[in-house]
Amino acid sequence: MVLMVLDHTRDFITGGQHSSTDLQSTTFLLFMTRWITHFCAPAFVFLAGLAAHLQIQKGKTKKELTRFLITRGLWLILLEITWINFFIFLPFKHGMILRDFVWLQVIWAIGVSMIFLAGLIHLPIRWITVTGLSMIFFHNLLDGVNFSSNNHVAYALWLILHKPGMFHLWGQNGPSIFVLYPLIPWIGVMATGYTFGIFYNMEAQRRQKYLLIMGAIASFLFLLLRLANSYGDPSKWTVQNSLLFTVLSFLNTTKYPPSLLFLMMTLGPAILLLSWLEKIPEADNSRRSYSRIYQTVLTFGRVPLFFYLLQWPLAHITAISFYFIAGKPVKHLFFDPVSFINRDVSGFSPGWVYIVWVLNILLLYPFCRWFANVKKRYKKWYLAYI
Repeated sequence: MVLMVLDHTRDFITGGQHSSTDLQSTTFLLFMTRWITHFCAPAFVFLAGLAAHLQIQKGKTKKELTRFLITRGLWLILLEITWINFFIFLPFKHGMILRDFVWLQVIWAIGVSMIFLAGLIHLPIRWITVTGLSMIFFHNLLDGVNFSSNNHVAYALWLILHKPGMFHLWGQNGPSIFVLYPLIPWIGVMATGYTFGIFYNMEAQRRQKYLLIMGAIASFLFLLLRLANSYGDPSKWTVQNSLLFTVLSFLNTTKYPPSLLFLMMTLGPAILLLSWLEKIPEADNSRRSYSRIYQTVLTFGRVPLFFYLLQWPLAHITAISFYFIAGKPVKHLFFDPVSFINRDVSGFSPGWVYIVWVLNILLLYPFCRWFANVKKRYKKWYLAYI
């Protein structure tokens, strides 16, 4: 979650004048600032599935979990097309708010995946595993499938399912829908996360061993398949002018939609991290500096959706403030979506990204701490949706 704020801060602060993963124009620091945040979305979706399984272990029935996943999923979709879209774009133009564009990204994908998971949980665990892993391992076989925009229904459905792009809701005059996060393979990632819940029925040491093995296998398969340069990602790596940039090309896998290699590159280390984090003894909290970081991160983790909803307006407003103070034009930060996608603005250097990122985290903390205490004091059902 903290890394996610880094990504959003980077996007606003740098002005988006160059793609951070375009090896012809990026720098090492800018590339790595973007690359390290690739771990966020896969971990969010995977852990959402795992969290659903943990609710079963805590005593929730499958009927109760089904109802929660459906209502939670619908709520996330609503938040995506209202609050989140508004604060990503601040779409003011000529004193009016534009209402003819919807941007569908990670919260939409999580919401729809939860609705699908509400049905999948009624299958035997082995079939949920097969479904999830099949989407992850084989969806790149569909990369060559395309539909003409003249076939409006098929074209729109394919963008929703597998290929990022924009379509009009009804005809050329209807609202524009830009699908940044197609549903395949995100549904499979959440389903796979759900099946990992079985390891949390095990004794801790045995669980950590299994997580270590599976994380290592996924990471090794990434290296093996990426070296082969044949299957798993539509973007092949190439030898660059330097060894450093050749390594960056190797790491530059496809996120939209997440390729097999992208998911193994991110989920493999994430699973390893799950195993390692569980081994940190509570006694280490006696160290003051460690304890502060530990408790701060835990505070954010206790209110993940609240954190997510708050960081968008904060990242946008702090960017506007820094542009204004520096005497830079801010018009592009109150944009319609087309100018956002095609913008070419002289922003700040990557060093400033990290300064503003730390500032945003510090500003978020007191609000998240307050809301975490509210959730702790008041056990209201609706607080589970925020």
